[in-house]
Amino acid sequence: MAAPNRTTPNTTPTTASTLLAARDVKDFTLGPGLPDVHGWDVMGPGSTKLGTVDRIMLDKQDKKPRYLSVLLPDKRGHLLLPVGVGHANSATRQVSIDALTPDVLKSLPTLTQELVTVDHERQVVGAVAGPEASRGAPAQWYALPAFDPARLFGAPRKPAS
Repeated sequence: MAAPNRTTPNTTPTTASTLLAARDVKDFTLGPGLPDVHGWDVMGPGSTKLGTVDRIMLDKQDKKPRYLSVLLPDKRGHLLLPVGVGHANSATRQVSIDALTPDVLKSLPTLTQELVTVDHERQVVGAVAGPEASRGAPAQWYALPAFDPARLFGAPRKPAS
């Protein structure tokens, strides 16, 4: 019998999210003409290297990319970045996180385990889209522009104020 979800007062259950790594999905491709950004450097404000794309994380239900899992330079964890907050540049093989301010980047939680929980995703959504957005369910989060995979390959954007 599976163990029940653990909860504490005023928190959400520590359940696994619906994410899986694209590399674990047989024959997965991003789509025609879209580069695989795995292994590309991720650049933050001021051209600071945040890390390297280690995995593209998909939603199990619709198999759409939802996050870039970025291995931090110290290799002590990952940042989950919604795919729509970056801009892929094929010429430089870099992803620029041009839709997030330095303060938002600092507020993102670090993932230090393999399992992504719903609570971790909720923290990321809260940091990127605000506390009100984080109160919804994953299906609502994935409807936000920050989770639109087409934005990764579109024109660069200015950080939100």
